[in-house]
Amino acid sequence: MFRLIAFTATFFLGLWSGTILHKLEVASASSYFSSSGSVADAEPTVHDENTDITLAGWDHGDNNHYPSLRFVVHNGTSERLYFSGYSSDDPWPLIKVGDKKLWYYWCGTGVGRHFIESGHSMTFNIQGHVFREHRESKARFTVGIELSTGEKGDDKLIETIAFALPAEFIKELTLKEH
Repeated sequence: MFRLIAFTATFFLGLWSGTILHKLEVASASSYFSSSGSVADAEPTVHDENTDITLAGWDHGDNNHYPSLRFVVHNGTSERLYFSGYSSDDPWPLIKVGDKKLWYYWCGTGVGRHFIESGHSMTFNIQGHVFREHRESKARFTVGIELSTGEKGDDKLIETIAFALPAEFIKELTLKEH
């Protein structure tokens, strides 16, 4: 019985501390990075000379996975930039359709701070199931991540400009569900 109580307490303490640490690390503040730019049908577009995030295409799903949208974050600053995520190629993105947030991740367990070196880029994918209930509409999405130089309170959200889902992506997403 003691083991069960100890396990349960440790489990919930881990969830709580992961959530608190994420909230402390990802505090928002005023504009440090620009978020202007354009994305059209999965064509990559650089939209800021310092830092940008772009829709760079999509990847076909296989028998076990939905197709996914591929994004590239480029660090054009002279400093290392940090972000929260599960790994160096799996950030914790903010996904919106219009003004509505779509939740992609369910918990903060395993989330840590990762970085992109100055002058380097990071590529990550978002599985198509996140977008499925909006695929029939002419919905416009934005995807963003919060980046920081590591100084407390300097996290800034950078986002793609609004984009529509590529037609072939929608087609494969629809086929995957049938």
